[in-house]
Amino acid sequence: EGNIIGTNFTSLFAKEKPTVVFHLASYGVMPQESNFSDMVDVNIQGLWNMLRAAQDSSIRLFVNTGSSSEYGIKKKKMQEENCIYPINDYGVIKAAATLLCQKVSKDSTFSLTTFRLFSPYGYYEQGTRFIPSVIESAMTGHPLCASSPAFIRDFIFIDDVVRAYQSVAQIKSSSLNGHIINIGSGKEHSLGEVVAIVEKIMKKDLDVRWNAKSKQQRQIEPERWEADIRKAKQLLKWTPKTSFEKGLRKTIAWMNNIRYKS
Repeated sequence: EGNIIGTNFTSLFAKEKPTVVFHLASYGVMPQESNFSDMVDVNIQGLWNMLRAAQDSSIRLFVNTGSSSEYGIKKKKMQEENCIYPINDYGVIKAAATLLCQKVSKDSTFSLTTFRLFSPYGYYEQGTRFIPSVIESAMTGHPLCASSPAFIRDFIFIDDVVRAYQSVAQIKSSSLNGHIINIGSGKEHSLGEVVAIVEKIMKKDLDVRWNAKSKQQRQIEPERWEADIRKAKQLLKWTPKTSFEKGLRKTIAWMNNIRYKS
């Protein structure tokens, strides 16, 4: 346990002797995480600290976690080979982190892979994010202030994300060195669809006040936001197993359980 900026990873890796590292630390995902210097410190300097320490360690595989924000606006499914045109600070810095990993992978002593995550949801997601907010509104009857029902995302259930990380750890590391791999559902859903499915599952009509929440200044909403996951299927032998409705049902059950315990 520690801070990614202040941790001595050389000592940590020497002590713990990990063979696989999953790097998931990030800053800038949430709207309030807007400090540019902090984005650079966590997403670039923190990553660099780890990569330097990994060079002379027992690590055989380092998995960097990137973001679909690196792609920017696309008119078709996002492919790993696409040119990247990020449209906000977070996307730019995460793209730079991926490029840093690409550079290091050329002469590192370990294999380096980047997962570009799309929109994970499920257990332990921060309550202010959209899906937990919709479910909480259904549970309490409180109105939900939202942006546009037309906005879309590629939502991927957290169990499937975890399986992707488990899958990569089982594969011969050298075959994955330098690769960027999309981790998404391969399907897009609008925010309006999310509300409709939650209403169906919970048998409640939500008081949703669309367009009552201003669009994030940093975000330009695309007409298409969908992962091409063929590479993940080919290299990781991984495919999402949880349908969107099933994932929402599991999330609702988990949130109900947490409320009951508290």
